[in-house]
Amino acid sequence: FVVAMENGIVELHGKWWDLAWVVVRRMADGEEGMACTGAVELPPSDVEAARCAAGGFASNTVGGAIAKRTGCDPQDPHSHLTRNMVGRKSALVQATMAAVASLPHNSPCKLRGLV
Repeated sequence: FVVAMENGIVELHGKWWDLAWVVVRRMADGEEGMACTGAVELPPSDVEAARCAAGGFASNTVGGAIAKRTGCDPQDPHSHLTRNMVGRKSALVQATMAAVASLPHNSPCKLRGLV
């Protein structure tokens, strides 16, 4: 298997959200499964702080702005924003499991025990 992950922020209905997409490719047959994490709403003031800091989004993250304001881990603002109910790692693990589960089951690999 090969796993690729990419996260980012999106604006939807006037609110900012952080989410990640996970793609899993089963190398034996090239089949792919995809899933995304649950989206976590971001405080608009932190989005604006990251955007307006020197270098903008190219040099700053919203997680870094949240960490500066709260003292949380800049790599895992999700834990802070969800009151430690959903961390970044657990969200990515769940999305990876969902992507694997979405792989086709009628693949020839099933016969070889790879599914």
